[in-house]
Amino acid sequence: MVAGRDSTMGATVIKVENTMNATCNAAVELSQRLLSVREVAVRLGVCADTVRDLIRRGRLVQVKLSPRCVRVDPVSVDRLIRESSK
Repeated sequence: MVAGRDSTMGATVIKVENTMNATCNAAVELSQRLLSVREVAVRLGVCADTVRDLIRRGRLVQVKLSPRCVRVDPVSVDRLIRESSK
């Protein structure tokens, strides 16, 4: 009986670990597509403080990965560039 529980619990643990790995992989993929504040600053030719100001004003879309880790949606950067060139 104990061995049966162990194997069931083992399968459950593996399933949970696989789910967690998939979630982590999805987060990594998402973060690879998102841009750091510094990367956006380089693309726009401005300083990081200007990028943060654009985020505060709603001109750029931010994604908070943690309280200290902010990324920017590249689509919002492209939109800002297009709007600025008009």
